[in-house]
Amino acid sequence: MAMIKCQECGKEMSNEAQLCPNCGKPNVSETIKQRYIGFWLGVGIFFFPFLFSWFTLRKGYSTPAKVISLGWLVFVIAISASKPDTSLTNSTSSQTTTTASQETGVVSDGSIDVDGHSFYNEYMANPIKADGLYKGKLIKLTGTVDRIDREIFGQPYVTFSYGFLKDIRLTFKKSEEEKIANLSKGQTIRVVGTCQGTLLSTTVALNDCIAFTTAL
Repeated sequence: MAMIKCQECGKEMSNEAQLCPNCGKPNVSETIKQRYIGFWLGVGIFFFPFLFSWFTLRKGYSTPAKVISLGWLVFVIAISASKPDTSLTNSTSSQTTTTASQETGVVSDGSIDVDGHSFYNEYMANPIKADGLYKGKLIKLTGTVDRIDREIFGQPYVTFSYGFLKDIRLTFKKSEEEKIANLSKGQTIRVVGTCQGTLLSTTVALNDCIAFTTAL
């Protein structure tokens, strides 16, 4: 506390006194100028209440201004706290999707991982049903090279044999030609290609294939 002189009567008084004890004149140093929430402060309070709402706690702002700005801050905090934690939900969803994909044979690159024998037998048992499951889709399977040759238009192809005149015919992209040239009969390879259904009554065809000499 400090002592000041009253501007009216010149007597000493406390700087914290609201009125001069001698003449009763209001203490000018304690007269607070009324503050108003301007446009830019209002914008700041609306969009960034965590920072700007506290400005209204300074002297001069009216009680309604303080209540509105701090009430808005409390409302924003409550809304933020009520938002669900999506990180755990997304993680659970991802795990569920992965599990479901593994159960159906669909792997992360979008292909359907099948056993070569089972895939071929499904087509021989009911090609219409098998088309519904596989035709036009990316298929991944492993097999033993039986025949290596070219199609009439030059594309390299390989067959996996499952008996006399029973095979899966794998036609490869031209970019795979060098890789196919290094294959040998009896070699086990991993293949990804688009299922075309039955080529002949005892042949199942995959086109645009890519070969992998190691397991995926």
